[in-house]
Amino acid sequence: MSTNSDSAEVWRVLVVPGLVEGESTSLSNVSLPDPRTGRPQGFMLQGGRLLELNRFKQTHSAWHTGDRLLADGGVFLATAYDPLFMLLPLLDKARDKDEACPAGKYKELNDILYDSTAPDLAALLKEVAEGQALGGGGGGGGAAAQPEAAPAAAADGGVLEPSGSPTKAGSRPRPSLEQSLACVCDVQRVDETAYYRLNDTRVLAWLRVKARHLQSALSAQVAGMEAPHAAAYVLSFLGEYVGEPWAGRLAASLGAETVREAGPGAALQPSNGANTAAPAPRPTPPPPSGGPPEKKQKVDPRAAAKQAALAKQAVGTKKLTSYFTKK
Repeated sequence: MSTNSDSAEVWRVLVVPGLVEGESTSLSNVSLPDPRTGRPQGFMLQGGRLLELNRFKQTHSAWHTGDRLLADGGVFLATAYDPLFMLLPLLDKARDKDEACPAGKYKELNDILYDSTAPDLAALLKEVAEGQALGGGGGGGGAAAQPEAAPAAAADGGVLEPSGSPTKAGSRPRPSLEQSLACVCDVQRVDETAYYRLNDTRVLAWLRVKARHLQSALSAQVAGMEAPHAAAYVLSFLGEYVGEPWAGRLAASLGAETVREAGPGAALQPSNGANTAAPAPRPTPPPPSGGPPEKKQKVDPRAAAKQAALAKQAVGTKKLTSYFTKK
């Protein structure tokens, strides 16, 4: 748990996985474009990792930390974020496809990763240039923070060996920026300079790996679903980080395009083939005919005589409500 150490500013609660208690760390806030919408979104840089920020708050909540009582009971949760999601729109834009070059042009890394509309992107690029944001830096980080060094990668962030078995995530360092870009780009080298061009086939292979990892993590939620519905359910989560046309291409690649077009609720239908329509209400069964006959209630003679006398006296008497009618 981390909080602001400056008493002159508002305190907030921040949870950063992987921090060691008592160990100092440097956190910097950056505003980067959302890869799906392009709108500014809050991120953090910490120990060579790019972290996504999400805020959670209940209606009635507060924090008691140290000798302080924080009226704002919200909490910021920082989670590891794969920077390739952030770079994918820039790589796509940098291709500059035209009739003469339908596949796009090769460009240097500095030209690709420059965006005048995102000034804080320079902070990320500085860390990348120093080999921290993607290539080094301390701390662990989940599979989402570690781009695969090949289109096929293990769910724990490792790389698939030729035999198909994943290596341990901690057995090798995180890939460098050049290795990460090779997952989704064609690379050409001229002397000491590398030129990159986004490759659609590599991007789809990389996204399929992400979808497979996510489906494995959501195995309990997708249990009992047919393959297209399970894929559409997974894509509803992955679609928060990938915009069009990649989301549509990935859905078609996974065979979930029809279910995706039907709407988010279609992916939640059970797959056992049973009719999901509401059953017709059961008719009320008739009373059993073989049961004992109903017993007649006994009549009290005195009560019956009293009731008959009252009825005789009431003959010709007007009702009380008749006195309040309009004349």
